[in-house]
Amino acid sequence: MSDKAIIQWLIPILLRMVELIIQLSVVTVVGLILYAIFTMFIGPGIIAIGGTKLEFLISLIVIILTLQLMDDKSEKE
Repeated sequence: MSDKAIIQWLIPILLRMVELIIQLSVVTVVGLILYAIFTMFIGPGIIAIGGTKLEFLISLIVIILTLQLMDDKSEKE
């Protein structure tokens, strides 16, 4: 493989990685904002049932990411 072929092969992969990193950071920010709103109105005690605040935040991010991936798949079909 020549250098040019390797670069042409890597560019789409790198672009996809950057896109995923940006999506993840957006999801994290959204998750933190939602978490702040929840704790402001409901209070930290209710959310903390069944785990720590960090576990709640991680599960929220995983749920949002899963929904995004499902949306991506349905758009491709």
